Amino acid sequence: MPKNGAKAKLIRESDFDKIDPAFIKGQHLSAQRISGSDEGRLLIPGAIVVFRTAEGNLDKLQVEKYRSWHDFSFPEAAYLSE
Repeated sequence: MPKNGAKAKLIRESDFDKIDPAFIKGQHLSAQRISGSDEGRLLIPGAIVVFRTAEGNLDKLQVEKYRSWHDFSFPEAAYLSE
């Protein structure tokens, strides 16, 4: 869910490495929520999301995989709070 003025868009069938700031600027980004539930199945492994932060920065992310709900064995889990 984009917050505080951020916007995003789900990109389908694109090469993650070829997505650059010019590509993101050309997209119609939205403040709408992108469902990550099992019902919508939008954020499956390989899905790409491009976004603009509230500060105006552009970036992209790609879903690699999902972990079990209570699996905190990855190193970055140290940065999460309850």
